[in-house]
Amino acid sequence: MFGGDIDKAVENFRKATQLDPSSDEDFVWLAVAYRKSGDSASAEKALQQAMLRNPRSAFAKVTAAGTTR
Repeated sequence: MFGGDIDKAVENFRKATQLDPSSDEDFVWLAVAYRKSGDSASAEKALQQAMLRNPRSAFAKVTAAGTTR
């Protein structure tokens, strides 16, 4: 899903959150990219932002539980 370049994925998902700051899914994908890069603190912040936008998001809940790869 990231084409092997995690840094580029983080950059692109950051841009996506800026273009559509109401999209909870963009923040979840950003969190996944941060996790893959080893940045747990930023991943947690991105997940918190996703949950603020959509507290019922199954995608955010599953990701927060650590079950995405």
